[in-house]
Amino acid sequence: MTAPQPYAFPFTLPEGDNVLLRQVLPTDKERLREGLRQLSPRSRYLRFFSSVDHLTESQLDYLTNPDQIDHVAWGAINPAIPDLRGLGIARFIRQDDPPDSAEIAITIADDYQHRGLGKVLLGILYLLAGLRGIRSLRGILLPENRAVAHRLQDIGARLTREGNLFQLALPVHQDLSHLPATQSGEMFRILLHNLNTQLGLGAGI
Repeated sequence: MTAPQPYAFPFTLPEGDNVLLRQVLPTDKERLREGLRQLSPRSRYLRFFSSVDHLTESQLDYLTNPDQIDHVAWGAINPAIPDLRGLGIARFIRQDDPPDSAEIAITIADDYQHRGLGKVLLGILYLLAGLRGIRSLRGILLPENRAVAHRLQDIGARLTREGNLFQLALPVHQDLSHLPATQSGEMFRILLHNLNTQLGLGAGI
């Protein structure tokens, strides 16, 4: 049986890096396993809040079998070396209460951090969430992740402190003119328009 082909498109990051953005597939198990192995201890801690060093088979099954409706997952790879570990991965999972919100998670390989890839993957999730009736992307951040917290606030996210964690809520606007009238808000709006053009090329997105 031929393996299913993910919807994918090439994209150039602000720093000039060319990446291939595509949906996550069951065949990405080894890519996720290797990607986690190569994350620095600090990146693992900021993502998982602990020194996670491996994923179980059941976790890999779950993470690589998104239905792309209530569980949406996209990743980025180097198109010049497609068999290499992933450069980043992002997902949202719809919550039961309220059902118009989703939990978001983004992980970027250490050598691709601060190049704009995280914002690009966030943009894909943002657009697809809006199409699926999700009005708020939610997440949890450690206080040490202050730089990410500030960048999300700049595009309209609300952060509230609960104990030793920050609760994040990013409103998803159907009308992108409702994004903050700031430099960061305008840059995110332009990125979303660009990504929307790319995503609109495929059926069933």
